Amino acid sequence: MTVFPALLSFLRCASCWLAALTALAVAGLATAAALMFFWVLPNIDDHRETVAGLMSRALGQQVTLEAVSGMWQQARPEFRLQGVRLYDSQGRPALYLPEFEATFSWRSLLFLEPRFNRIELQGLALGVRRARDGRFYVGGIPVNPGDPDSKFSDWLLRQGRVHVGNATLTWLDELRGAPPLNLRAVDFTLVNSRRNHRMQLSATPPGSLALPLAVDAQLRARKVSDIKTWSGTVEARLTDVSFPELAAWLQVPYQPRRGRGALHVRFDVAGGALTGATAGLDLRNIETLLGEGLPPLRLEQVQGQALWRSGPDGQRVAFEKLRVALPGGSLEAPFNAGLKWNAASREISAEAFQLSGWQSLLPSLPMDDALRARLQTLQPQGRLETLLFRWTGAQPGLENFSVASRFSGLGMKAVGTSPDWPISPGGSRAMRARAGSKSTRGGWNWICPACSVSRGFRSTP
Repeated sequence: MTVFPALLSFLRCASCWLAALTALAVAGLATAAALMFFWVLPNIDDHRETVAGLMSRALGQQVTLEAVSGMWQQARPEFRLQGVRLYDSQGRPALYLPEFEATFSWRSLLFLEPRFNRIELQGLALGVRRARDGRFYVGGIPVNPGDPDSKFSDWLLRQGRVHVGNATLTWLDELRGAPPLNLRAVDFTLVNSRRNHRMQLSATPPGSLALPLAVDAQLRARKVSDIKTWSGTVEARLTDVSFPELAAWLQVPYQPRRGRGALHVRFDVAGGALTGATAGLDLRNIETLLGEGLPPLRLEQVQGQALWRSGPDGQRVAFEKLRVALPGGSLEAPFNAGLKWNAASREISAEAFQLSGWQSLLPSLPMDDALRARLQTLQPQGRLETLLFRWTGAQPGLENFSVASRFSGLGMKAVGTSPDWPISPGGSRAMRARAGSKSTRGGWNWICPACSVSRGFRSTP
């Protein structure tokens, strides 16, 4: 048996090579540290042009420096760069940083580019712009991950920690043609750990717009330059926001024309695309339009959560634990409602939904005029404990639906010569039906005066 001695010989040889490589790496690091301590740091200002050249190559932008100084801090050097200017692709000054403090990372020796464990910037006045082509710029520097012209943002995402404190920021959205938005007391932190990136922003907008806002993004990217590898979440909190003023910079569905409130919004990103959004709501004195030609919808208060999801099975919109107060009223009990759809089918669901009390809102809701008139006449009453209504195709019909529900106190007003229509005068009942149902044994033969459709439903107290 010669295999075992041969294996031992190979392991001894590999161990010797590993030890030699480790010793070589340690010696190289020690030599670099000695050169940094005894030669580079004391004479760093004499190498200002060299430092500027290295940063220009790493950022893909021309960089000039007015002064450079350094000191040894614990186990690594710390640099202070003053008068840092970045130029755009036409050679014009695009961004000026009065002072740039950075703690050197030894990874710079491995990647042959300036890398820092920490970057500190204080008291900046920054301009962030979205151009008409949808691209973003800080000063005149493009910051669009994955864009070949955005090496600056890619370089930032390779640093350890970047902090911008006590800054002012002016946001200009040329795409929307919005006026400049000035934010004070801006604090921004970017922490990068291999493929994970966390960005935190807090700022104070104008007092008439909102109280201080906060944004927290936690993202992961297998390849920073490929936007399709990005995934994660972005959360934003806004308090006492004025929706009429917000409309100048942010368009939301059914933009309120009046009202204030608090929003806690979360966006889900997968594969570089938006796959979901969740909004916690606490809105007051809301007025909005839900359709052209409709009267405004007015609500005293709205609390709850709205969400949207998109995936392989289709899309879903839902309201959860929603509480609504009509003008002059108080908050009603919470309820859930939702809609799911894809290319093949649709589904409407509801829980703990009170049918009565909504008649005053019907004129403001987007629906067919005949249906609105019928609902105003019938004045449905009762409570839907659960409702699940499914159908295939674009529209429900006699042969493509299913419905399951539990309800109590369900009834409608008289129509023509028909008397009042109490389906469930007391207690709780269950109802199920499918397209093509014929049997009414043990249940009701339900004749619906609103739609003139007869169907058999099995009922259980």
